Amino acid sequence: MDLLTVFLILFSILSLALGGIVYFKGKNRVSSKFFAFLALFVGLWVAIGIISHYQNISGDSKFGIIWGNISETAASLIFTSFLLFTYSFPSKKMVISRIAFFIILGLQIVLIFLIWAMPGFLTKEIKINPNGYSLEFVNGPGYFYVYMEFILAYFLFGIFNLIKRFREVSGINKVQIKYVLLATGISGSLGIFFGLIVPAINSASDIYYVGRLAAIIFVALNAYAILRYRFLDIKFVIRKGTVFAVTIAIALGLYSYFVFLLSQTTGNIFHIGNDIISIIIIILIAIGFHPLRRMVEYALNAYFFPKRADLRAAANSLNKKLTSTVATIEEMLRTVRDEMRPNLNIEQIDLFIHKAPELWEAVPPISNQAIDIQKGAELISYLSHNFQILIAEELEFRIQEITDENQKTKLSGIKQFCDQYGIAVFIPLFTGDDLFAILTLGPKTNKDAYSIGDIKFLEEVQRNFSFTLGGAILYHRALSRIQQSIKR
Repeated sequence: MDLLTVFLILFSILSLALGGIVYFKGKNRVSSKFFAFLALFVGLWVAIGIISHYQNISGDSKFGIIWGNISETAASLIFTSFLLFTYSFPSKKMVISRIAFFIILGLQIVLIFLIWAMPGFLTKEIKINPNGYSLEFVNGPGYFYVYMEFILAYFLFGIFNLIKRFREVSGINKVQIKYVLLATGISGSLGIFFGLIVPAINSASDIYYVGRLAAIIFVALNAYAILRYRFLDIKFVIRKGTVFAVTIAIALGLYSYFVFLLSQTTGNIFHIGNDIISIIIIILIAIGFHPLRRMVEYALNAYFFPKRADLRAAANSLNKKLTSTVATIEEMLRTVRDEMRPNLNIEQIDLFIHKAPELWEAVPPISNQAIDIQKGAELISYLSHNFQILIAEELEFRIQEITDENQKTKLSGIKQFCDQYGIAVFIPLFTGDDLFAILTLGPKTNKDAYSIGDIKFLEEVQRNFSFTLGGAILYHRALSRIQQSIKR
């Protein structure tokens, strides 16, 4: 068993585990269920493909055809799950009629029936090539005239649904659909080309694994983006994926190099077996993997992904401007706007200061005149107890995740307040444990969502602006009291 096969087996196990986790974590969402089925069928497809390949190599082609039929059945279920996923994502429920739903499932059932009821429908014969490793498949009529059309149709309809949704939605949902389109465009196309079209043209199976690797990439990228970074932009996913890909490539290169080098030197001198050498090198690489990843991430951020560095520079620049001179509150707000608007691509930035119990006052000039912060009692109470930046679009996910009905009602009210006044982000400002001001941001002008990089930038603004604005308010209040005492 070669290294690539071991790699595929591991990803098959991970895909099956991912399907189970997604199903139980998001069982209240229809889209999560279909994505879970997608991950499960991918894991089965990869595992069965490996079994089928080695079953055929062993010379038992009869059972190899049976395993092949199971593999092709799992592959068709992948695209059925994908199509149904596109009809339910990012909504809470299906957006097609029951008739259309049963037509999609009905065609799948008919295909499964044809695969198993008609011998030779997909594969007539399997031949072992003289090299003793690669296989040659003699495809049946159903492969060309039914199976390929089924896979391509379901795939293209799914892509069409995603593009249509992408044009209709905005904010976090728009970003999530970007992830799915990216994953589908890269890995879905590779999977169909190497797993469906190439075998139809050239029946040799030497590259059978490429399509399966592409399918694993599809599930992994979607899961990473949708479940872990629900409100982060596509550039961040590309950055993280590139960091891990480059790190793994370097690690594999080092492994191959040291195995070759030590097997030619240490093995001959100390008579150590290659297996022991491999284990020692794997342990050393595992120890050094995290520092290596940090080095790769630093290099890529410095030379290929300058966006995050720009935001850090913007945060430092803003902090210097706020602390370099004694300014009025209005001047501080103007400085914040000048620095944040071009970096975050937003227009509406407003500041509200706590003047007295249940009394908040907007700092002029106001960019969103519609906001009535006095009606946000639940919001102010929530911010006072949570201390964290609140992303309005994340409220929908929090409402779905919590079970306490009182909390659901409060968060629903806050969500309604955000929608009513067009507020995308709340940044609470504290002195100690006291909430003394709130900075509100509107949606991005390009309808994109706030990314992890954006949130980190806003957290820096929250820390620095809380300190400087709190000091300025205390200074101006003390100055006002002194002036009033002089007048008396």
